Amino acid sequence: MPDAGERDIERYKLPNILALNSKVVGLLGEGAASSMRADT
Repeated sequence: MPDAGERDIERYKLPNILALNSKVVGLLGEGAASSMRADT
């Protein structure tokens, strides 16, 4: 993922299901939740 080069990565351990969740901060901009516009 070349776009993620200088961005922070947040990692969350989910021990009950033996998993790891990773989030690249700011990769998707503000995201869909930032808009009040209805999705058609």
